[in-house]
Parts: sequence; C-alpha cells; structure tokens
Amino acid sequence: MTSLFEIQNLSKYYEIRQGLFNKVTDYIKAVDRISLTINEGETIGIIGESGCGKTVLFYTMMLLEEPTTGKIFFKGQDISNVSKTELKVLRRNIQLIFQNYGSALPPKMRIGQILEETLLVNKLMENRILRKDRVIKTMEMVGLTSDLFNRYPHELSGGQQQRVVTAKALILHPAIVFCDELVSALDVSIQAQVLNLFKELQDELNLTYLISANDLAVLRYIADRIVVMYRGRFIEIAPNDILYKKPLHPYTQLVLEASPSIERNLSNDNNKMQYIENNIAETDITTSGCLYYSQCSYSFDKCKIEPPELVQIEPEHYVACHLVTR
Repeated sequence: MTSLFEIQNLSKYYEIRQGLFNKVTDYIKAVDRISLTINEGETIGIIGESGCGKTVLFYTMMLLEEPTTGKIFFKGQDISNVSKTELKVLRRNIQLIFQNYGSALPPKMRIGQILEETLLVNKLMENRILRKDRVIKTMEMVGLTSDLFNRYPHELSGGQQQRVVTAKALILHPAIVFCDELVSALDVSIQAQVLNLFKELQDELNLTYLISANDLAVLRYIADRIVVMYRGRFIEIAPNDILYKKPLHPYTQLVLEASPSIERNLSNDNNKMQYIENNIAETDITTSGCLYYSQCSYSFDKCKIEPPELVQIEPEHYVACHLVTR
C-alpha cells in the first residue's frame, strides 16, 4: 500500500492563563503525541466520545490549527510549515466535511452558486458554461438532481444538504476527505444512504477517507481500520474485524458494549454512551499515568504512575494499556 497522509508525534495544546498578569498556568492537551499513517484508497475511522479531540485533530491535520509539536506529510512531502500560498493549493487535495454541515452552506446563496464559488475561489474553470457543467455533473454524482441548482439550502432536506456539502468537497477532485461526524445529525434511514454513497464514491474516484464518529456501528460498516481515541490520545488501532472481535483496551470494550449490534444481541441504548461521557467528565485528570486509570476496573499501581505507550500486539493491532503489555 502507498502512504498518502501521515502524522508523526502530532500535538495541539491550548494555554490556560490565570491571574492579574494572564500567566500560563497549564495546558489543555486536546491532541497529544499522535502518529498515524493513512494509505491511499483506505478508510480510517476514529471512534471516541464527544470532547475527546477528534475535531481538533482534523483541524490540526489540515493546518486550520497550528500544531504545537509534530510533523505532517502528504504524499511524502512535509507540509508542516508550508507557506499560505502553497497551503491554498494543497487544500484542493485535502478537503473537510464539517460536522455541522448546515452551517457550511450560506443561507442566501443558491446551491449552484455555492458549488461554483468553490471553483472560483480556487481559480479553476473560469469559463462559466464549463463551470456550470462541472457543478451539475458533481451534483448528479452525489445523487442530487439538476433542478436543485437554483434552490436555497433551507429548501433541502438534511440528507440533501449533506450531499451538497459532499459535492462541495468533491468538486475539487481531492485525494483525501476528512469527514467529521459524517452522519451523526441524520436520521438512521438517511445515514445508510449517505454511507452507501460514500462507499460508491470511493470506488469510483479512488478516494481516501478519515471519518470520525461516536457510533461504532457506523465505522464498522465503512472503515478498513478503526482508531479508538480517548482524551486526545490514540489508545487502540486495529483492522475493523479484529477490533470488533478482539478489543484489548478496557475503554474499547466499554465502547463496544455501548454500541448496538444484532450479532451480540444488544439494543440501541443511547444512555450507555451518555453514561460513558458523563463518567469520563468526572475522571481524575491529575494522574501522571494512564488517563483512563480512575475509570478502569483492571488498573494497578503502574497505571497511575506511568503513561502507557501505543505498542504493536499483533500485525496491524496496536494498544496503549499496561494490562495488555505486562
């Protein structure tokens, strides 16, 4: 497999300032020392509760946020410190579909105008006829009919708005698409349509995806590999089927129990994921060791003092847990 996108030891910290002189007293480690390689044509899924750092990670990888530490590579080129001009060209190949897709659509612009503007801003296809033709072809590719060209965003359903945002990203023919909570705001019936669309587009356009979600069932359907994220760190990485059948980290096991599954005869109990998030919010963060220490039923002394590193347990399966590696 050919590596398309890679991050090495990537971190994003936010300063906490207090007192009369606005002195830095601590840092919020939204993303903390993360490394990952994404291969061409692959779909990576990131699972984690709200607030674990998924969105900040996406913004930092796309250089919408400046990294605190680490390097970012695209097609083997270090893009961590590229100029604004180089970055603008680079972003044609690296597109983001925002979590709140509704707010990504200007309410006073028609759908056709929104998509055409994407081409104009990137100085592509100045010929109006050719530009409109590309817009309509892109709309049809994502399942939108041409009669929606002159509609406003509020006249479309949630599923149609999601498809417009998808068209907005794909009209530039990117190499990789970052999808932040791809279907979380959609009804279950629409979710399946959108996921199927993304799989079809990947096969047709040879796209590479990085998709975040707080529902493991979504990622199990679409992802090749799944990354479990907890408090700004990756704690387990494995191929889809291996992670589902053989979760090693106690937090991964908890997330699996909270995820609906026909095979395992579990009901779709949203209260379980809410329970996870509520308890994590109350976790003691003063420990210098494992961030999951105070919530883990299997923790021992080493967990409190020494932070576990992500290590390979078997081919393509990595975990950060003293219980597994001792």
